[in-house]
Amino acid sequence: MGWNEEKVVELKGVTDKVTIGEDVWKVSEWLCELFPNHEWHLRMFGTVEEMDSLRKHFHVQKWLITKQVVSGASVETPEDEETEEEARREIEAFEKKTGLAYLGVFHSHNNMGVFFSGTDDEDLMSYNLGLVRNNRGEVYGKSCEHKDGYAIVKELEIEIEGQENEIPEWFKKIVEEKIKKIEIKKYEKEFQINDADYGYYKREQRDFYSNNWDEEDAMYWDDDQRFRWELELARDRIKDAGYARICPYCGSVMENEEKYCPYCGAETVKIFDVSEAREILKNLFGEVVENDV
Repeated sequence: MGWNEEKVVELKGVTDKVTIGEDVWKVSEWLCELFPNHEWHLRMFGTVEEMDSLRKHFHVQKWLITKQVVSGASVETPEDEETEEEARREIEAFEKKTGLAYLGVFHSHNNMGVFFSGTDDEDLMSYNLGLVRNNRGEVYGKSCEHKDGYAIVKELEIEIEGQENEIPEWFKKIVEEKIKKIEIKKYEKEFQINDADYGYYKREQRDFYSNNWDEEDAMYWDDDQRFRWELELARDRIKDAGYARICPYCGSVMENEEKYCPYCGAETVKIFDVSEAREILKNLFGEVVENDV
């Protein structure tokens, strides 16, 4: 039975445990430094032990970087048979060389919060362990066990070993060979706050200003106003279409089916609930009083 035919069950109140080894955590720190505005992923290898009848303990001990294309909101293995086959061979060879099991994928959300998107939940069905971190060192993860026609998903208790140190040249060479970066575009977006008032927002300085935008006369709009504007757009799109597309890098809610944000070039994500938009915007623009939104 394929995973897409299984019934997904998320266990509440039961967590597996993961210990991220020093070498793996160190490499994740290096990647965050090298790609502060892009996502990336590592293949994780290690061992699994039973804690009790319901809980497992994953020990992540080794890492592997396979070819990938990274942008501000996504990381993907190039979708051609040759590259996918190359990644499969590298994983199998690494398992044989180290005697460790392939556990899953550790990826980044750069400056965003740590959560599983719909894509992350779908990808988790292909392995046993998924982790996500950001540049602030926050980490979140889930495990997945396939058993008797069910995909059993649990959140993780996370333990981290190791500390950050300087990036060595040998690691930079691996990154240069394996990771292709999509550059983030600078952009300017127009917003209509009400019938009479227009403003502009520039990602590089995160300020709003009015049509009359000489520096002396500029009317700057704060991040709270941007949060409210994008959240209202998301709410309207979800109400009308059942979902919305949002750019997790700059926070722009798409008016149509744009897969890539026309303002910054990052890949957009599909959301089905206003709470998902609120989480993305909160991590970009800060907290907003719930009753005000």
